[in-house]
Amino acid sequence: MNKKYIYVLCVISLHVFSLIGRVRTIQNERDFEKQLQRAQVLVALVYEGKEKNISQFLRMYESVSSQRIYDDADVTFVKLNNNTANNRLITQAYSVKTFPSCILFINGQAVKSSNGAIVILTGSVSAQELNMFIHQYCNTIIQNAIIEKKQRKAERIREAQDEANPYFYPSTYYSNSTIDDLSSWKKPTRSIPE
Repeated sequence: MNKKYIYVLCVISLHVFSLIGRVRTIQNERDFEKQLQRAQVLVALVYEGKEKNISQFLRMYESVSSQRIYDDADVTFVKLNNNTANNRLITQAYSVKTFPSCILFINGQAVKSSNGAIVILTGSVSAQELNMFIHQYCNTIIQNAIIEKKQRKAERIREAQDEANPYFYPSTYYSNSTIDDLSSWKKPTRSIPE
């Protein structure tokens, strides 16, 4: 009984911690394609070597990913290690030669500059530089996503209020003598304060 309880507790805690992490680790091309399909805006960090060697940079990347503006806009942050053979194909496809590097994707496509080259932020940059990079190319999309999300939330709240409004019975009782003339009856309404 005790072992079963510990096992269930471990499974639940792993599930909760996986939900908390904002940066998803890409293991192979299939994982990467799934993330590209799901995300309107995706920020990909490509690094090489062991995570402990760039732990400070990864902490900065994680803190940027947890900013409210990116959470509100459902921006996806991923990281992939170039040392694995599966991920090397991805980095070659996007011409990444310097590590660490960040690549932006909008609707599954890498963001390109006016001359057609893929836009890549290279080197150990600061949080401010990463934010500026993201906003330079994705600010309008991020702002529109936040507005749409707020509108959907307001609509859901209105719908929930409409469903929660009780039915109001007419204040006038109609007897058999007045049943022929119901033209003056109006459905009672309840004004909802804005």
